[in-house]
Amino acid sequence: MPKLQAAAQVGAEHPVWPGQAGCQLHLGQVLRLPQGAQGQIEVPVSLAHPAGVHGAVAKEVKLGDHPTGQLRGRDGVEFHALQYPPSMLTLLPLLFACTRAPPSIVLISMDTTRADALSVYGGPAQTPALQSLADRGLVAEWGLSQSATTLASHTAVFSGLDPHRAGIVRNGYPVAEGIPLLQEQFEAQGWDRIAVVGSTALEPDMGLQRGFRVYDDHDLRAVEKRYEVGADQVTQAALAHLDAQGEAQPTLLFVHYYDPHTPWDSSPAQLQEQRCAERSSPVIDGSTQTTLNLGERAFLDQLKAEDVQAAWCLYEAEIEWTDQQIGLLLDGLEERGRLKDSLVVVFSDHGEHMGSPNGSPYGHGPDVDPDIIHVPLIFAGTGRFAGLNGRLDRQIRLMDLGPTILGLLDWPSALGDGEDTSPILKGERTWEAPPNFAEATQPANLQLSDRWNNLPFQRSVTHGGFSYVRTPFLYTHSLFALDTPVRLIEDAKRMEDMNAQLIAWDAQAPPFRPWQPTQQTVEALKALGYLE
Repeated sequence: MPKLQAAAQVGAEHPVWPGQAGCQLHLGQVLRLPQGAQGQIEVPVSLAHPAGVHGAVAKEVKLGDHPTGQLRGRDGVEFHALQYPPSMLTLLPLLFACTRAPPSIVLISMDTTRADALSVYGGPAQTPALQSLADRGLVAEWGLSQSATTLASHTAVFSGLDPHRAGIVRNGYPVAEGIPLLQEQFEAQGWDRIAVVGSTALEPDMGLQRGFRVYDDHDLRAVEKRYEVGADQVTQAALAHLDAQGEAQPTLLFVHYYDPHTPWDSSPAQLQEQRCAERSSPVIDGSTQTTLNLGERAFLDQLKAEDVQAAWCLYEAEIEWTDQQIGLLLDGLEERGRLKDSLVVVFSDHGEHMGSPNGSPYGHGPDVDPDIIHVPLIFAGTGRFAGLNGRLDRQIRLMDLGPTILGLLDWPSALGDGEDTSPILKGERTWEAPPNFAEATQPANLQLSDRWNNLPFQRSVTHGGFSYVRTPFLYTHSLFALDTPVRLIEDAKRMEDMNAQLIAWDAQAPPFRPWQPTQQTVEALKALGYLE
């Protein structure tokens, strides 16, 4: 089929279709075609769009007897050509209009989810929604958290700061007003910002609501001793807030699912019965009391193999339930056209000990070994964010997420100390990962009052395929090789070197931070089990 070149390149600004205000196209206005010509024309187009797409494209438009044609340009933009049949005209004006789904950045947090529990990472919990994202996206093999608690880890995501630099002791210590947050960068760029959270651990008083237009923590209900809402309600609320926008806008959407956190009783009974019919135990039913008793029974050597298996099964059921809801969220976004030009990032704030021989056998808070800090991290993009593929065997910290997202948008980053790893994700170049420092937040009764509160607690540094863990108040230390599976090793020289890194990090710790909670915060943390 012959290719016909434009005979004139007269720049002209053409009107756009209704609902596309601000989208302007400049192109060669007149094409001279032979009577009855068939073929393709190549049209140079310069595009300016308020959502931030700029540049020039050259695309081919098929001509025929149909009055309209359509093609997809770069960055998810669709170009529509209004055509007249060439048999009618020798001078053929082409009017173009651009339509594009507004870009979406979707951050999905799965609370208390260890990476090796997910089927995406070879684990037992079947997570088809996450697998679908992984199949079309990029899986970071070593996503790493900087803390063992919800608030500090999410603060790292949104500020690019570790707990020392952010000054977050543990849940209940709000983010300082002067710390820039990721959502404020989106606000400055004119994007809408919506957050839906599943637990009072991220209640608005904790400071991460700053910069979000909508910060929905629901009318929190008590589930035994924990204030949370189920994954289904979180999904429904997120989609409802998008629908309430009216006309779709460029949007940052943060969705926080709390269900994998204890108690393990929010997944539907039918799922638990199907999943755990052959792995049940009278010792553990997922309730708050029985999950809290797991650690005590483990210390007393009273847990049987069937008890350990039952605990794992209930935990897996919560993860699978959350994956189902993530699938429904993604389906809802797809139906609303929000995934045509999108970046979806799935992560967890920290993991969970599940019968660990190292440190506390169950739960989280007192430990920052690989079971706790190794978290899932998946990127999937379309439109301008397309091209993030494969599996990345390089550690990426949660505190790198904010700068990386800004880098993928080609926006300047003024966000904390995290790395912009976007060139690595896109396969453009790579470099050695910096060390990941993490610290535990428990036991609170052993905190200091004359220096940084958490200095006596377990801390770790992870770098170069190894994780060194030291617990000052117990005078113990360990070294892990980050193989599959992770294993304990002995290497005195490496332990000495990594301990020096920890000492240097702690030397930069902030001073003691007093706790000045509201009564509402105290009640919420008690309900969540973080306070006696």
